[in-house]
Amino acid sequence: MASLMRGAATRPSPPSRTEARAAIAGVRALLTLGALVTAACAPPRIELVLTVPEPYAAEVSRLVVRALAPQSAAPFNCDALAFGQVDPLIAELATERRYRPIDRRGTFALEPVDRLAPKVFLVDGLAEGETRIVTACGEIGAVDRDQTLALLAEPVPSLATSGLGPIAATLGAPPPTLKLELRDAQERRVEGVAVVVTVQSASGAEMPLLGTTRAGTAELALKLPPRAGPFLAEVRPKWWDGRVAAVPGVLVRAPVIRPLPAAAADFRAGRVGQGGTPGIAVLALPGAGEAAVLQLIRDSSAPGGLREVPPKASIPGPAKLGMMDFPGRDRDVPVLVSARPCPGGSGATWVEVQPDGAHTPKCFTPPAAGVEPLALLSTHECLAAKETGAPRVVAIMEGGTSGLYRPDGTLERPLFPGQPLLPRASGCVASEDGASYRLWLLRHLGDTSGVGLTAALEQPGGRLFGPLPWRGLELGVDFPGPLEDSPRPFLATQLQGNSFTVSRVLAGVQEELPWFRILSADPVPAMPVATRGGDIDGDGHLDAVSLLEMGRQPQETAGWALWVSSAKQHRGQHIAGPVNLEGLRLQRPWLGLIDLDEDGADDIVLGDVAETPGSGSGQLAVYFMGR
Repeated sequence: MASLMRGAATRPSPPSRTEARAAIAGVRALLTLGALVTAACAPPRIELVLTVPEPYAAEVSRLVVRALAPQSAAPFNCDALAFGQVDPLIAELATERRYRPIDRRGTFALEPVDRLAPKVFLVDGLAEGETRIVTACGEIGAVDRDQTLALLAEPVPSLATSGLGPIAATLGAPPPTLKLELRDAQERRVEGVAVVVTVQSASGAEMPLLGTTRAGTAELALKLPPRAGPFLAEVRPKWWDGRVAAVPGVLVRAPVIRPLPAAAADFRAGRVGQGGTPGIAVLALPGAGEAAVLQLIRDSSAPGGLREVPPKASIPGPAKLGMMDFPGRDRDVPVLVSARPCPGGSGATWVEVQPDGAHTPKCFTPPAAGVEPLALLSTHECLAAKETGAPRVVAIMEGGTSGLYRPDGTLERPLFPGQPLLPRASGCVASEDGASYRLWLLRHLGDTSGVGLTAALEQPGGRLFGPLPWRGLELGVDFPGPLEDSPRPFLATQLQGNSFTVSRVLAGVQEELPWFRILSADPVPAMPVATRGGDIDGDGHLDAVSLLEMGRQPQETAGWALWVSSAKQHRGQHIAGPVNLEGLRLQRPWLGLIDLDEDGADDIVLGDVAETPGSGSGQLAVYFMGR
């Protein structure tokens, strides 16, 4: 099939024209486009002979004929028209003659056409009610003698898209098979219809697959991308009236399941091992009133590629887990915060977890004495943080009080004192002019609706702009670490009507007011309860992974799925698809992205959060991406 070069050249005036007539009769319909005139001799003729097979011959009531002259700047042929590869505007500009509908009985005079320019003749057969039921197409070059062009009408199919569900594909396994069903306008299964399937991914487009229906169905084994990630299988039957059917899918490895020795209350992903080796910090709950940090560090010789570093101590709970990026250190440090009195000092307990599992307690001053922590926010290092020494951890306590902490665990200042606002997420974004900001997303204390967050921007020097309303979901916000994308967006889940989107968003300040600009808003099939940003295909651009809570009936266990969205766009939206998690035992999943195997692509990590302390063992599931 010919590919289309977009654009169109100005059509030159034809050097000669012709008169034409058309005659149609019976199953074998004859159209004669006559006398393509030259200046000095008898005009050559083109005879178009159209065959309409049964049962469609008896159902065709009228024919519509078009003569198209493709331009050299935008060439196309019948196959390109048949499989929807020609921009409708290009086809319209190339239309030299569009004849009035012809009744299938009788002889009719037609207008002349240019004899020198190559032509594509397109004939549509219409049933009563103007439904297009067959189409024929033929090509011919310059006419210097009498010629006959035989055209065979083919049925116009409809594709049963209801049977085209998302594609589950596993690296190393046999490729999945796409099953298609095609019917005609009378709901009859159609035989011998060609179907083209093209797989689009971050790696580009794979070679198209061509199949043909037998008894109305076709099965095609897909040619998958060379590396893990989302893809779209685009399906186009020949002469189909509908738009291209895009079937989403994600190619992943089978997950590595790692049982945990105790129930887990929280997880953090980071470079927690000695020298910055990637791993997962787990807030383990060995029993009621206890908290400790179990670490799983990358080790290619260990089962599943993860080596377990058990805690050497525990602290009285409840405690909250965070991750700090201390200046001058080569690793991320897991941190525990508890309201329990600090051993041998005043204030509350602040614990740094060492690579060997040791817990190093410190004292810190909580924003409000004697209250339990609700959360410990970890934030990526911003340009502003490097310049000003701004804090990188927020401790949020009961009652809506919160504080910004320096890397040594000392209180810098209370955050939003006197306001019933709970910081829900904090991270670094950039504007179109390259300025770097820390964005705080806040929720009013007592607001359980999950929407209507408040946003505030902090510029270098610590000045806050805002707050102002932002419609998003608090569990669907993420601030990715540094990527090659510039400026750097953040991710936000939005509720639009009764559906959800995952948006990539820029931020900035104009005339002392924050602004937000949505770069893209891609629909997701269910409510995202968490969204993480990273680079799952190693191209340096922002991909998004969302954890979806699927529909469930009362008294049933929650259903979960992943929605993986590539930075690459196709037809105006990011290439995305689902990963079904039915085979995993998940109570309340935690989602993280980190390059555990250090192959240049972030891996997807799912932790199982226990409903209650001491409720048995948990598990970690890792989908290794990359090649």
